[in-house]
Amino acid sequence: MSLVRYFYRRETAAGINRVFTVAYTHDRDTGSTEYGASVFRQERANEPFVKAHHRHTAEQRRVKCPVRVAVSGATWTEIEDAIRDSIRVNGVKGDRV
Repeated sequence: MSLVRYFYRRETAAGINRVFTVAYTHDRDTGSTEYGASVFRQERANEPFVKAHHRHTAEQRRVKCPVRVAVSGATWTEIEDAIRDSIRVNGVKGDRV
């Protein structure tokens, strides 16, 4: 069983701040990756990002409805960049298991 890893990405597009929280497993031998993610969209400047809440949501999506993709990369940063690109195409959750 693969170790569950997490990463966070802050991005701003069209003046809107977002924080992506991703829970994933990755098999370096096969490239097989499963992830679930949560996206916090900051509507107001004083609206707080609650890390524990979004981490829980991402993990639950990984367990209940994972997105399954093949990802290659030599470093964890490259793997996480590929997962972030996959979110643009496949979204934050897949079909329910």
